[in-house]
Amino acid sequence: MTGIYKVQRKRGVKWYAKVNYTIAGIHYQKKSPVFDTQKEARMAEIELQKWVRQVIQEAELGHTEPPTALPEYTDTAVTEAQKRPQRLVAPTYGQVWEEYRNTPKIKELKRSSLKAKDDAQAFILPHFRDVKIKDIDAEMLQMWQQYMKSYITRNGTPMADSSLRRTQMQLNAVLNYAVAKGYLRFSPMVDLTNLGSTVTPERPTWSDEEFFLFRHAAPEEWRVFYDLMYFMGLRIGEARAITPADITYENGRAYLHITKSCDIDGETDSPKSTSSTRTLLLPEEIEQGLKDRISHTYGLKPYERIFWERPGGIYSITNRACETAGVRKISHHDMRHSCATNLVASGEYTLVDAARFLGHKNAFVTANTYAHSPQTHKAAIADSVSKRMQRMAA
Repeated sequence: MTGIYKVQRKRGVKWYAKVNYTIAGIHYQKKSPVFDTQKEARMAEIELQKWVRQVIQEAELGHTEPPTALPEYTDTAVTEAQKRPQRLVAPTYGQVWEEYRNTPKIKELKRSSLKAKDDAQAFILPHFRDVKIKDIDAEMLQMWQQYMKSYITRNGTPMADSSLRRTQMQLNAVLNYAVAKGYLRFSPMVDLTNLGSTVTPERPTWSDEEFFLFRHAAPEEWRVFYDLMYFMGLRIGEARAITPADITYENGRAYLHITKSCDIDGETDSPKSTSSTRTLLLPEEIEQGLKDRISHTYGLKPYERIFWERPGGIYSITNRACETAGVRKISHHDMRHSCATNLVASGEYTLVDAARFLGHKNAFVTANTYAHSPQTHKAAIADSVSKRMQRMAA
């Protein structure tokens, strides 16, 4: 068994190859040196495979004893002692947070996920940064919870339940890490109630009639952007990340490939989850809307974003259109939620179909157990959207 692996070093991520093999019931393992690139490690893996085949052949013929090391690979990739970080002695919360923040698992998170962790710590570190982790008790945590419940945002309102829950989750993550590292015997949070309501409020949605009024009030060049969220179920970050190169054609039909997402600063990253990567068959009306938007954007290159405006500007456009149309304001994510609700409410599609269409993580595995062709459903949903758009325009 062979493979290539990455290891975090002070100067960044490094790569090495490793091979496991068995001769006469004895297990052996060989590693290559550490390389700067994955390509170099891959080449080393090939050399290791060749070497192992030769060693096994010679051992079977009884010519030689299997060597214990490769002459050209005497500098093994990384020892277990090197892999194991030095354990802190009586660390503070701030030190444990920094150690947790720099673990490979956390450093490899998406940029937006890292930002969410850092933002949450802005409400935690001022209280616990210099407190020894072993001295944090339930009473201190209760006082912190009271502070969070009384916190007033810049809008003059208390922090939303969802924000309270997310913030406490990040505190829990650090405390649980401390338990795993042996800095704590158990988490002092274990007996406390969670911040924020555990009841998820029902999300507002629009009917096709409400969306038609809103769409008519929105600037013409922005209508296809809202179509993508309301009819095709895109997240706002996915819609903002679309480039002309993401649209391909097959058998005369246009397909949109969702492979990335755009954050608030305009940086593109992988989608929310692996199941979010998906390909959608575009209704003709939305295909034409994208063509018009692209043709009216001077000098747009294939890999440049079609919708380049920042979220703040988009929110302003959305709010003005809602006011002009006289419809209740809903969030961009609720437009996506409306897509799922309307698909299921039609009676033609199940929750699993809607989940697959929207790239929803939790139902994706369930969707894989269905035998029907996803391509057939893509066409059916695209045709259904076309009919709804035609009825709205009539």
